[in-house]
Amino acid sequence: MHAAAATVNECRAFQHTGRSSEARICFTALTRDSDPFTRAEGYWGIDQYFEANTEFRSAAKLQLKSPMVRVEWGRLYVD
Repeated sequence: MHAAAATVNECRAFQHTGRSSEARICFTALTRDSDPFTRAEGYWGIDQYFEANTEFRSAAKLQLKSPMVRVEWGRLYVD
């Protein structure tokens, strides 16, 4: 999961530095990951909130005790 987290961070770095096309490509790639948490982050990054919510729900079911999943899922609602 550390490699995926680095990729999410890379996507966010593109986004925060105004490189929107690179960010979109990066986040779109995350939506094809096997991990629902990573897919959720990808969908969120390309503003597909319904899909992101569905993937966060799946991730929460798989990782019942993961505070990271729940915190990120909660941040989705703030966004």
